[in-house]
Amino acid sequence: ASLTTTNSFGVSKLADKTSYRFTGYYRHNGAMVDNSGSNQFTLTASLESRANPYIWFGINTIASLGMIASPGTTAYYGKPSTMLVKRFPEFFTEDTADGWKKDFDDDSKDYRTVTSAFLTLNFTPALRLHTTVGVDFQDNRRAIWYGNGTSFGAASNGAASNISSVLLNYNLRSELSWKHYFTEDHLLNLSAVAEVLGNSNK
Repeated sequence: ASLTTTNSFGVSKLADKTSYRFTGYYRHNGAMVDNSGSNQFTLTASLESRANPYIWFGINTIASLGMIASPGTTAYYGKPSTMLVKRFPEFFTEDTADGWKKDFDDDSKDYRTVTSAFLTLNFTPALRLHTTVGVDFQDNRRAIWYGNGTSFGAASNGAASNISSVLLNYNLRSELSWKHYFTEDHLLNLSAVAEVLGNSNK
């Protein structure tokens, strides 16, 4: 039988000039296969303030961690051949065609944080500088273990495959604007914008 549990919490305050919110989430999925299952953790936080008429700011972030163990459904990356696992039976008692599977594990971990923030400077009622920034960071790792009972696993401390990737996206945008009503129903709006975008993938 398998068991799934979910837990969450939250704290928040909403007001005209200042507000914040914090939430957390945890979910566990059990599995009927040994060494299998998943866990997910998520935290969110946000804060926004307009209490000062000259400075407004806010930040919002989401952080998550997912862990999955799925040896029962794995496509065996780096699977050793029958010849390989039978090389040293006199030294490794589990060096047989099935022995390398005995302690097999396939674990994945996914980290991700997404953060955005803004800052507004109101120099005068007509002149304003508004800046926003955003960052998206992802780190994905996967490890496949054959255990130490076979020569194949012992040669690399049990690890047969390690796969990882890191992805980073970011942006920055700043706008300086000036507004002026030169008649009751005519508005002149001048603005200058600078923006930076970038990413990295490893």
